Amino acid sequence: MAITILLLELGFQNLPFLAGIVIITVFLWLEARSDHPSFDVSLFKNRGYSVSLTAVSLAFFALSGITFTLPFYLQILRGTQAGGGRG
Repeated sequence: MAITILLLELGFQNLPFLAGIVIITVFLWLEARSDHPSFDVSLFKNRGYSVSLTAVSLAFFALSGITFTLPFYLQILRGTQAGGGRG
């Protein structure tokens, strides 16, 4: 019931994001209870590791976003051409 209300509040355009969060959560839950995990979840108990992993992940996502959007900004808003000349 709560998931349905959450989906209605957020709209169905967020469904892939929510599905990804659910899949990651289930994976981590299964790995934490496995006798032979492929991913050691106990690493996240180390605060330094968790903070550094979060910082690196945020930096990666920010750099990826800039790398993706910068050509559009330069071509559409600034009027440059893909070859480097002025449009």
